[in-house]
Amino acid sequence: MTAVAAPTRVPAGDHDGRTVPSGRPGDHDGDTRPHRAGRGPRRIEGRMVLPTGEVVAIDAPVVVGRLPRAGAMPGARLVAVPSPTGEVSRSHLAVLPVGEGIVVADLASTNGSVLIRSASAPESLPPHERTVVVPGDVVDLGDGAAIRFEGLA
Repeated sequence: MTAVAAPTRVPAGDHDGRTVPSGRPGDHDGDTRPHRAGRGPRRIEGRMVLPTGEVVAIDAPVVVGRLPRAGAMPGARLVAVPSPTGEVSRSHLAVLPVGEGIVVADLASTNGSVLIRSASAPESLPPHERTVVVPGDVVDLGDGAAIRFEGLA
């Protein structure tokens, strides 16, 4: 079995630390490298599998919850998960494509979110702190609502 690194934290509003300044004239602020002509940004192939078995592509921001609301993240896709006892908050978890990866952030939910990663102890996600997920990771929202991440590239 291959060991998997501990979750990587990305502070809210911060970049991933891997961006290289181009230093070229016309680069708006020097912290991003312009795309080469004819090539767009790399498309993320990530998806999440909901407790219902539904597969949702992660090609834009997503808010997951019992009754998610647009106010939690304007413009995000809203994805509802079943919560028979109401343990899952209305807007519980944000899932965001960032750079060439996917990050999740608990939206200050009432009962929290737990990251389950192979070969690691389950870890509670601090509210609003972004955490990078890798293929096979599961985020448990409670009440039987666990989301599995696949195909992240």
